Amino acid sequence: MAKQNVYDDPEFFAGYRNLRDNLVALHENVVQPMLPEIVPSVDGKRVVDLGCGEGFFCRLACAEGAAHVIGIDPSEKMLAVARERTNDERITYVKAFAEDAEVEPGSIDVVVSILALHYIADFDSVVASVRDWLAPGGQFVMIVEHPVATASDPWEGYTMEGDAEAAWLLTHYFDETIREQEWYIPGVIKYHRKLDTMVNTLIDLGFVIEKVSEPSPTPEVVAEHPRSRGDLIRPGILGIRTRRSE
Repeated sequence: MAKQNVYDDPEFFAGYRNLRDNLVALHENVVQPMLPEIVPSVDGKRVVDLGCGEGFFCRLACAEGAAHVIGIDPSEKMLAVARERTNDERITYVKAFAEDAEVEPGSIDVVVSILALHYIADFDSVVASVRDWLAPGGQFVMIVEHPVATASDPWEGYTMEGDAEAAWLLTHYFDETIREQEWYIPGVIKYHRKLDTMVNTLIDLGFVIEKVSEPSPTPEVVAEHPRSRGDLIRPGILGIRTRRSE
């Protein structure tokens, strides 16, 4: 299947930018608060942000003392925003799909991928590449949509009216196939993988699991964004920190 780059579609890009710029996305309300507990120290380290988008984590890593950061993303529109918002010579942005990215073997200390790998068809090959990029003992943090959230057909079983409680129906969990949905545009593709598939792939390819995180929104976020109540009754995000074995 052809690689997907919906972020360069003008309609999708406009909708996504509005979501992120108005601070109502999972990225702002769930992912960013979890980063201190799952991302290791990057002080003085060489870092790759795989699927960097507009460069948020690249800039954060530099603010935390990273020696050099490579941001990799296939979207020219997102990279244009990243370059516009970045003023740090330690950051290099590279236009490439995760499957095609080339990084010198053994040259990286930390790889972080935030909300990107569920768009990737060949998860195994990307994880293998990440392992090759890392120096022995290097760490890989992957943050994806939780498989409990990706399992069902989009919005299947979800109901909310006014102040009513949210409900999510978990279906099709064992069916590890494509999920196609309309998100700003029709035909957005995600790949559902079970938790054990992802964990065992990491282990089989030479990673040691260090930490697993299933964050939920804070009460303050839920009060401001009531639709996020759904993420209090089932996890929307999965984070896994690993270390390359020596």
